[in-house]
Parts: sequence; structure tokens; C-alpha cells
Amino acid sequence: MPLVDYHDTYSAFNHWIKKNQRNLYTQAQKKLRAVTSSNNVVLKQLVLQCMGMGFLHLESIRAELETGELIPIFPSTQYQPIHVDVDVVYKRKHALGFVHLEFIKLLEKHSTRWMQ
Repeated sequence: MPLVDYHDTYSAFNHWIKKNQRNLYTQAQKKLRAVTSSNNVVLKQLVLQCMGMGFLHLESIRAELETGELIPIFPSTQYQPIHVDVDVVYKRKHALGFVHLEFIKLLEKHSTRWMQ
């Protein structure tokens, strides 16, 4: 199947292969992407429209998995999922702007359920 992925520099496909099938990593880097996007919603819509295979956030596709609209290719019990850690660092003496403060609040609010 064609691959629907993020940009080549941050490829969910390459990252997953590197974590689970390291011996195939060189080959994975050569696989061309049919479409790339940095937007999770766009990637989901492309997969739902049968444009290709992609790695999507579990929370964003839970309903489609439950109804059978999407089928996981790799059983989650057999492979390691991709995890993303976000570290927020700032100077205490420096006043953060409104957008920065709201971003930190958003991370704190959803930190227990994102990317599970």
C-alpha cells in the first residue's frame, strides 16, 4: 500500500520500523510517501479515503477501530507503540506570553490520556 506519513524528517513509519524491526530500517527509509502532512486530521482523512497506510493516534481513531472501518495492521500486543515525550523548559524570571501559558495548561490538562 502507498504510505501516508508526516514529513520525511519525522516519519512515524520510519520511527516505528526503527523501534520494532531495526533490520528493516534502511529499506524503510527508501519507501516513498504517497502524501505527507504535518496535520493529524488530514492524515486520518487520507487513510479513511483509502489513500494509503498510515500511523494514526489511537485516540483519534478509536471509534473507527470499534466499528471496523479501520483495521490495525500490526497487533498492539506484539509490537511496541510509538511514544512522544514533550519537555517544556523556560526561565522562571522570564514572563511567558498568553499563548505559552495556555499551551502549558493544555499539556497539563491532557497529560494523563494523550498518546496511550
